[in-house]
Amino acid sequence: MRPKPLSLKAPAERVLKDIRRATRRHFSAEDKIRIVLDGLRGDDSIAELCRREGIAQSLYYVWSKEFLEAGKRRNWVIEVVKRNELHTFVILPKRWIVERTIAWLNRCRRLAKDWENLNRKGLAFLRLASIRLMLRKLCNPT
Repeated sequence: MRPKPLSLKAPAERVLKDIRRATRRHFSAEDKIRIVLDGLRGDDSIAELCRREGIAQSLYYVWSKEFLEAGKRRNWVIEVVKRNELHTFVILPKRWIVERTIAWLNRCRRLAKDWENLNRKGLAFLRLASIRLMLRKLCNPT
C-alpha cells in the first residue's frame, strides 16, 4: 500500500492560519470591560453588541465569565435593580426642568424632525434655538 501524497492545501492553509493569527484584533482590558458592561447594561441585545464591536458571541460570553469570576475574587457586589412592580408614575427631582426645556426646544420647527445630514448642523440649530429661547426669556420678563 502506498502512502498518500501530501496535498498542496496543507502548507497554504498553514500560511493562511499564520496570517490570521498575526492580524487578529487584540482588545485591551479596558475594551473588554467596556464591552462586557455594555452587555450587562442591557440596552442592546448581545448579538447586536457583538456585531457592532466585531467579535463573536462566544468570545463575549468568555469575557463576561472572566469578568464575573474576577468580581467574585475581589468581593464586588453586583446589584440588579428591578422595575417597580406597581409601575406608578413618580416625578424625579429636577427631571421636569429638563423635560420642560426639551418641550420648549421642540417648538422650533427645524428641531421638530431630524432633517439635518450632519450632527454638527443639528447641534448648531439646537444652539440657535437655545439662544432664541434665552433671549425671549431675558427680553420679555413676564
